[in-house]
Amino acid sequence: MTIQSKITALLSGIALLSGAALYAQSGKGTPFTINGKLTKIEDSAIVYLQYNQDKKAIKDSFLVQNGKFHFKGTIAYPVRAFLVYQRLTKSEKRQPGDYLSLYLEKGITNINGGDTLAKAIVTAGPVNKESKALSETLKETSSKISALYEKHYALSKEQREDSATAKQFDDAVEVVKAEQKTVLKAFLDKRPATIVALDALQQYAGYNPEYATTFPLFEQLPLAVQQSFQGKTYLDRLEKLREVGVGKYAPAFTQADTSGAAVSLASFKGKYVLIDFWASWCGPCRAENPNVVENFEKYKNRNFTVLGVSLDRENAKDKWLQAIHDDKLTWTHVSDLKFWDNEVAKLYGVGAIPQNFLLDPSGKIIAKDLREDELDKKLKEIFN
Repeated sequence: MTIQSKITALLSGIALLSGAALYAQSGKGTPFTINGKLTKIEDSAIVYLQYNQDKKAIKDSFLVQNGKFHFKGTIAYPVRAFLVYQRLTKSEKRQPGDYLSLYLEKGITNINGGDTLAKAIVTAGPVNKESKALSETLKETSSKISALYEKHYALSKEQREDSATAKQFDDAVEVVKAEQKTVLKAFLDKRPATIVALDALQQYAGYNPEYATTFPLFEQLPLAVQQSFQGKTYLDRLEKLREVGVGKYAPAFTQADTSGAAVSLASFKGKYVLIDFWASWCGPCRAENPNVVENFEKYKNRNFTVLGVSLDRENAKDKWLQAIHDDKLTWTHVSDLKFWDNEVAKLYGVGAIPQNFLLDPSGKIIAKDLREDELDKKLKEIFN
C-alpha cells in the first residue's frame, strides 16, 4: 500500500467515525499556521497538507525552499491532518516520500527535523500535546502488534493460509489488543480535555462498538467534547447501534438485487436470516465467505437463509457479480453500490466489514458478528 493510499484510508476512517471540534463554531473559522523546517532535504521538494473538513477533502501544497515550508488557513474545529513530503529528481519524477500525522489547531505549529517528516519534532498547542501523549501510551502495544504482523507476513502464503497458523496469529493479536484496550482505558480515566479523548474512545471501542459498554464511557468525556461536531457525529452512530442491538427488531429496508429488482427485508419474515455485510474488495470478507457458504448449505433446508448486502462501488458492479460467482454465494444479494455510503450499512451503523446480524422468524436480532465457528455454534443451538 502506498503512502497516499494509507493516508486516504485513514482520512476516510476519520470522516466515517468523526467530524470534529472544540472551538465554538463561527462563520469566521479559527486560524492555524504551520511553520516547517527540515535541515537535510533538497530544494524544490513538495510538502502536501491533507485533511477533511465538514466531509470535504482539502489538499494544499508548498514548494520547499531552503528546507522551509509554510501553511496558513482557517478551520471550524481541530482536525486530524497529514503532511506528506514528496521528493523530486532533476527530471521532476516524484520519488517515495514520508508523512507526518498531526492536528490542525488554533495558533502556530512548529515542525523541525532533519531529512524526514516522520521523525520531526512537533511543537504546538494542547490538542497535539495530548495526541503525542496518546501515541506514547500506545507505543509498546503498537510495536507488539507490528512485530506480530511482520512475523506473520514473513511466512509463505501456504503457511499463512494454514488454519492452525492463522488461528495462532489471530489469537496472539487479540491478546495484544486486549492489553491495548487496558492502556486506552487508563488514558481515558485521566480525563483528557481535548478531542483526543474521543479519538482514544473510538480506538478503545473499535470499528464495531457495543452501545452498552461504549455509551457510558462517552458520557464521561468532557462536555465540550461531547457537544463538539465530532462528538455529536459519534453519538449519532452510537444511537444507531443501540437500535440494532440483540433483542431489537431489525430496521426495515429495501434495496436492489443483482438484476435491479427491489428486495425488502420484510419478504424474509418467517425465516431465520443472516444479514451479511461484505464487499468484493474486502479481503477478510472473502476469507470468511467459505464459512458462510458451508453453514448456508447445512441449514438452508431448515428455514434458514442469507441476505448479502454489498458495500461495493458504483463503478465495480462487475467485480461484485464476479465475487458472488467465484465464492459460490448462491443466496440473495442487494446493494446500492455506494461503497461506505450504502444506505443499509448506515442504517445498521456498520463501520467495518465483514459484519452480520442474525434474525429470528419474527425479525428480531438474536445475535451479531458471528464469525468462523461462532456462526455454526449459534445455528446448531437454534436448529438442534
